[in-house]
Amino acid sequence: MNGASLSSQHALLLGGLTSIGAVLWLKGKDERVLTAEEVKSARERLQRLCTIDPDETDQSSVHLSNLKKYGVSVVKETLDRQERDQWKAKLERTFNSKAGVAWNSGRAHFCISKRHDLYHELCKVGGSGEYERNIDRSTGGKVAAGSWTDYFRTRSLPAKSTAETAMSNGENTRRVTLEEIVQSYFACHNIKRYEITDAQFLNAYPSSTNQIWHRDNKFKGLTAIIALEDVTSNGCTELLVGTHICGTLSSLIRWSLGSISEESDGKDACKANVLLGCLDAGDSILYDARVLHRGRGNNCTDERDRPVLVLRWDASRTPPPGCGLIVTTANVYLGKILYAILIARGLIS
Repeated sequence: MNGASLSSQHALLLGGLTSIGAVLWLKGKDERVLTAEEVKSARERLQRLCTIDPDETDQSSVHLSNLKKYGVSVVKETLDRQERDQWKAKLERTFNSKAGVAWNSGRAHFCISKRHDLYHELCKVGGSGEYERNIDRSTGGKVAAGSWTDYFRTRSLPAKSTAETAMSNGENTRRVTLEEIVQSYFACHNIKRYEITDAQFLNAYPSSTNQIWHRDNKFKGLTAIIALEDVTSNGCTELLVGTHICGTLSSLIRWSLGSISEESDGKDACKANVLLGCLDAGDSILYDARVLHRGRGNNCTDERDRPVLVLRWDASRTPPPGCGLIVTTANVYLGKILYAILIARGLIS
């Protein structure tokens, strides 16, 4: 065997070992335990997303601006303490019964059908109570015949929110509701008919692993994740901020290189980067259905669950996921590639 052949084999071996090392390094970064510094930084960025001038008369416009630019916004105090405790108890009873509970990557999912009593309650979370107009009290809280059509038709109508009710009761704080933001979002996109397409309980248990990267819908829509406990390294949602406006491979590559948004500057809450949904209990993260995202694994050292409520709204003409298996699979690998690029650029710890 001549020297040239040996040199070629050595080069191939070195290249193979380097590739294996790179893959293991990226895997370690991908599955890392979030540090206290990462959680603190994420909370600071989320705080900037939900900071609203108290004199702002149309607070929905602030959230709409966030959703347009970043594809994500944060709504404070969607649930108060009493409401959180009530929903936690309902979630625990549901998962303890194990009936209808699905498991995936160490997460428990319970999708609530429209026939389930809890569905009507969950639909009112973060809303104005307008939904109650379509409940027939004489049937013990069941939906009245034909009222689903009426319910979806009323979504384009302005409603008196719980926040406005609080104002009329003498409270000074005026907080926008999820319902108001959802109404404004679809109105600004000229979508007249939309509906709740998903209502579920979700709990990321300790030792759960990362979800696959995915989009909730190829088309416009909104998803809200409402935290019932403080969210840190116990399975937070991880979002690739700004990918909702990246409909092509070239635009995704530009996004990963940080050139997709010419308006970004050092004061931005989110530049072309990853956002960790490290929420306070009771708060909700609201994101565009087209944003690439995943749930991180729950590797919290103190063995805490991450129970959340999930609500999703989509246009009636474009139900989720809006694409087939090929595009869904492509999104999985696109998310991995983009995340690896961000790691290589030093944008992820």
